[in-house]
Amino acid sequence: MEHQLIFKTSKDHIAKTLLKGGLCWVIFNLLTGLITGDISLNDNYFILSLIIAYVTLVASYKVKIDRGHITIYQASMITSNINLYSASEVLNEKGKLIVI
Repeated sequence: MEHQLIFKTSKDHIAKTLLKGGLCWVIFNLLTGLITGDISLNDNYFILSLIIAYVTLVASYKVKIDRGHITIYQASMITSNINLYSASEVLNEKGKLIVI
């Protein structure tokens, strides 16, 4: 049986990103409202849809470690595949994995 570890984006990181995006949307609406004279949060749904798309992309991040291979997925696509057996050096420094 294969041994594998799967790490996904934490809920705390997603919540922080969503909070930052929501604050950016409110600030953007207020700034454009001051310029145009109409202060409401209903004007710029395009910016809100971009923020939701960004948070969805952040939430789709996944790392799979399986028998000497590290595979990184983003939005269900493989973005990186690292073979640890062909690496010249693998270090663990301060909680970070460095593959050379």
